[in-house]
Amino acid sequence: MTVLHLERSPFFQKIVKEICIFKGFCYRGSSSVAEAFTVLEEEPIKLILTSKELDKESGEDFILQLNESRHKEIPVIVITSEDSLKVRQRFFSLGVADYILKKHLSSERLSACIDELTRQDNLNTEMLRLNYAILDDSNVSRDIIASTLAAQGIKQVTLFSAPQDLLAYDGDFEVYFIDMVMPGMSGEEVIRNLRRKNKKAVIITISSISNLKTISQVLNVGANDYVPKPFSSDVFLERLKANIRTYTLLNVLEEKNRELERLSITDGLTKVFNHRHILQILTAEIEQRLIKKSDLSILLIDIDFFKTINDRYGHLVGDEVLVALAQVFLTVIPEDSFFGRYGGEEFLLVMPGRNRDKAVLISQAISSAVAQYSFPGVPEGVTFSGGIVEWDNEEDSGSIIRKADDLLYRAKEEGRNRILS
Repeated sequence: MTVLHLERSPFFQKIVKEICIFKGFCYRGSSSVAEAFTVLEEEPIKLILTSKELDKESGEDFILQLNESRHKEIPVIVITSEDSLKVRQRFFSLGVADYILKKHLSSERLSACIDELTRQDNLNTEMLRLNYAILDDSNVSRDIIASTLAAQGIKQVTLFSAPQDLLAYDGDFEVYFIDMVMPGMSGEEVIRNLRRKNKKAVIITISSISNLKTISQVLNVGANDYVPKPFSSDVFLERLKANIRTYTLLNVLEEKNRELERLSITDGLTKVFNHRHILQILTAEIEQRLIKKSDLSILLIDIDFFKTINDRYGHLVGDEVLVALAQVFLTVIPEDSFFGRYGGEEFLLVMPGRNRDKAVLISQAISSAVAQYSFPGVPEGVTFSGGIVEWDNEEDSGSIIRKADDLLYRAKEEGRNRILS
């Protein structure tokens, strides 16, 4: 990203240049309006910083000329020593993004402005990615909205003149523009239908109706915003950006919540279910079996001589063994089974729909896979012992695990590297 800086003081040019370079941006300095426009024609500029006083002309002269040029969409920040409310108001009326006093100029302040610009770029990218639907029975209104979007490079737009066509459309949109008054069905009813179909979509109602009760009702039934006709394209786009910003943030929050939920049920080392969650699954499956009256079996296993592995090869190798064993299990067990770390070197496999005989076949396949696997750092290989128990239609999770643990203990006593059932 390239930043253009209009400033006649070499000292302040140096300060701003250092900040821009630190942020990883290209810097172009200029002390005159004519030179600045030459730079604008030579390369794409993402941000303009300008002083109030320049050589021959002023920062205000530059902004006035910029607003009449094809570069008028580039955000401008004024950096000046003049702390005047009147001057500040004048520059903001010309559309500047910020007004910073030189005495308050700092790396943090300017970096915050540049970071905000980066967020705006990300928002613009997100806007181009989304799919838009326009529902309006007026050809003129549809074309105005579509043209406003097209001017921003937004091309994924589908036009509808009838509510039934939109609701019957085989596909989803992230953003809807809905006219309030249409023949056959009100905008309010359309919004209700859309909300049942897509709870997260951005729905913006556009109408010439200005009655506050009507607007309130539209927002209550699920619209995100209400834009009155006729609208200013600049205001329209800012409202759209605000809604998409919220939409994006909600999606990010939802993804983070999913990740937090995943982490809360996952063992940090082996990435299989943790102790708490595998027990919750077993309890839930027992409850389901009470209703379905179907089979359920579990396999509780413990790695043989795991303490010896840790003592001989180190705990890092021991951790690698746990991770590798978990991955071997995941490649062999049925997709509808559940596998988790029960504790230390113990693991629990929950097998819904399997009686004892089927569970034994699964355990034999696992044993064969483990025997053929070359565990890192353990040349003699790794074995495990286990106990299989079929649920007897009355046991709770605690009692069935105790039975499996008893079998596991017997398997250890009988020489290890075996599964009893």
